[in-house]
Amino acid sequence: MSSYLSYLMGAENIQDAELEDLGVKIKDRTSDGDRMLVIPDDKLSRYVEFIKVKLANGFWNEVIFNKDNYKIKENFNEKYKNFTFNFSFSFY
Repeated sequence: MSSYLSYLMGAENIQDAELEDLGVKIKDRTSDGDRMLVIPDDKLSRYVEFIKVKLANGFWNEVIFNKDNYKIKENFNEKYKNFTFNFSFSFY
């Protein structure tokens, strides 16, 4: 299954259990409480809607396509190995 990666900061009011309930895996955490997440492809839209409501003002969240876990067609990973697929959204 394909997945996305995200570095979540500005989310002091988001509990780990809320992310886990969405099907999001917390891969690591910094000493400041920022979280490194793995978001399954089929959970991405729910995650984005959740973050739109819960992210602290002044922060943004980037989601990066984890191309190492996904193969669209033959030679895709080789052809696009130097590209990063990402999008970000912010709410002020």
